[in-house]
Amino acid sequence: HAANNEAAAKIYSNLRVGASNTNFQEVKAAFESVYPKLGLTCADIGGLWNEAGKGYYPGMEPCTDASNTEVVTKTNSTLAIALGSGSTFGALFAIALIAILYMRSREKQGAPVFKTSEMDSSVKA
Repeated sequence: HAANNEAAAKIYSNLRVGASNTNFQEVKAAFESVYPKLGLTCADIGGLWNEAGKGYYPGMEPCTDASNTEVVTKTNSTLAIALGSGSTFGALFAIALIAILYMRSREKQGAPVFKTSEMDSSVKA
């Protein structure tokens, strides 16, 4: 309603409880007309997919706008950052796990990596 009164009226009249009929193309066009005012792009919303037909329902394909390329670029850079962070933390986790397993094996052999001062003095005596 705040983005566009006319679009809101079209959406309401078509989708309200008790509406006698619904013009899906009119509703779709009304929603698409306010995407920029809502900070959305056509790529954010997409279309209505028909899994059985492996395609979009007729007339329900995603709309197109100039920002489709920009959105894909942002998504790819976000994915790259996520993958880079994930592999870094994965490597750190692997190193920590190896260190813990090494310390555990030394402990079982009776030669712990870390010794207390009490252990040192008992060894010297």
